[in-house]
Amino acid sequence: MCDLTGPFKLCTCSTDVDKSKPHWVLHRFLETMEEVFVCGLFNNPNLYELYLIKQLKKRLNTTNVFDFEYSPLEGDFLEFFIQSDWEEEDEIMPDYRFEYKKGKWKYLEDFETDNLKHKSVIQGIIKGQQTKFTQQYLEFLENASEESIESFNDETRFFKTPPSFLTLKNLTSIFEKEKYGMYKFYKGETENPYKEHPMMKFWWMEMVFENEFYLKKNINDWLNWFGYYKQDLENFLANNQVKETSYVLKKVLFDLWLLQSWEHYGYHDKETYYSAN
Repeated sequence: MCDLTGPFKLCTCSTDVDKSKPHWVLHRFLETMEEVFVCGLFNNPNLYELYLIKQLKKRLNTTNVFDFEYSPLEGDFLEFFIQSDWEEEDEIMPDYRFEYKKGKWKYLEDFETDNLKHKSVIQGIIKGQQTKFTQQYLEFLENASEESIESFNDETRFFKTPPSFLTLKNLTSIFEKEKYGMYKFYKGETENPYKEHPMMKFWWMEMVFENEFYLKKNINDWLNWFGYYKQDLENFLANNQVKETSYVLKKVLFDLWLLQSWEHYGYHDKETYYSAN
């Protein structure tokens, strides 16, 4: 999978480009056409897409991303096609468009591309390794609750998010927060912030589950560990198709792990934990 948030390269091909895979097309400006009024929906990318556009514009304007000699001219037009699930009969629309204007590549909204006339010059494939940041984003989409994803996608509406917020650190913190969102006390800290019982013990139990059970073991280990609740876990796995990294499976594991820990090791704070804020 190519990743436009990292150090990608725009490569030319000796054969026809497979347009079912991520690719790019460069157009050369010919002349200005009569401006056409376009009425359409407002484009509302989420925070990840806004960060991607920011990084893409920065890379185009600071790095030679082409694998051939190329000097952009005023009005040149560059398209990025990332979607790879198009049917042959579908009309393929670019995911991102850029125009070279006043010495810089400028990102274009959908409605900004109808008053220029171009011709296709060259095209090719996009090469770039998937970044850790994009991996975190994909894991977030797979594992987060519907409410969390809806809130994440809604952050850009009505200009709620200032451009200064679009940093790797800030966006990564959102994904990390969701990773530990199922816990009541443990948030991924390296030291226990609680000094009083019972919160201190609850934090410790959540930390042990995360680091010693969930991250170090696989499904077979989990099944072998459970005694009282092994059948409950087997029934869940038989009735649900989930990955080992699924947030849903992790939540089920944690609930069963807590129940067995309390019954097997003699903890008696189950009601206190489940009622804790």
